Amino acid sequence: MADSDPYLVRPAVAADAATLVALTAALAAFHGKPGAASVTVADVLRDGFGERPLIWFWLAEERATGRAVGYVQLCQGYAAWLGRPTLVVNNLYVDAAIRGAGLGRRLMAAAAAFARGQGIERLELHVVDWNPARRFYEAMGFQVMKDFRCRIDREALDRLAAGASAAASLPTGA
Repeated sequence: MADSDPYLVRPAVAADAATLVALTAALAAFHGKPGAASVTVADVLRDGFGERPLIWFWLAEERATGRAVGYVQLCQGYAAWLGRPTLVVNNLYVDAAIRGAGLGRRLMAAAAAFARGQGIERLELHVVDWNPARRFYEAMGFQVMKDFRCRIDREALDRLAAGASAAASLPTGA
């Protein structure tokens, strides 16, 4: 976009970690769960900017002030039936006051360009059924599918893992 555009979309850097945490908290509040985001700056630094990143971020900022107004977060996935890596849009957030200005699309375009640059052929995302953003994603070409995901969190995961035998450990490559 031209320099006259009031917004800039750029890859996040480690110095943005606190901003990314704050935007994640804003996203949790949008979902009606203020205070639910427990991610820390240390988590973002470790997983997004460490030796082997697990997540990638792009920020949308007001060009004049540098104030962050949105972000997209990606993580690695894998399409077993295709035998190909994928990227998953884990979070997309744009400040409510400027939704409709095209920043969500620009953030998604940055994610798509990154995916293609990595040789990725599929971008996936999860969006709750009540979220009107489903139409936004469909307009970009996403196929909105019936939710088929299941999730297990820490306590239940610990209980399940406690039943594993030593033979269930991951192979060491030997």
